Amino acid sequence: MATLSPSTNAKLLMRTGPTADCLVVLALEDFSAGDTLDIGPSGADQLQVIERCVVITITNTAVQIAASFTGTVVTMPAGCSNDIGYMMAWGAST
Repeated sequence: MATLSPSTNAKLLMRTGPTADCLVVLALEDFSAGDTLDIGPSGADQLQVIERCVVITITNTAVQIAASFTGTVVTMPAGCSNDIGYMMAWGAST
């Protein structure tokens, strides 16, 4: 388990919606189960509050229905191992 770097392991692909209702799509690389990524002000600085979050892995061709999160820190789901994929998160933006 590792803390993923917003500048190395995540790239912003899309951000849409007003401040109170924002969708963020990030491309992820080199992540495994249990790794964490902070998408809040102290990390990738995209959302202040996460309401829903989904991780789609490509290497394992698995779609995770929901990723677990605490505050703005997202934990990568079980089954991931050095994967690439996408994260879609919805919430309130910074």
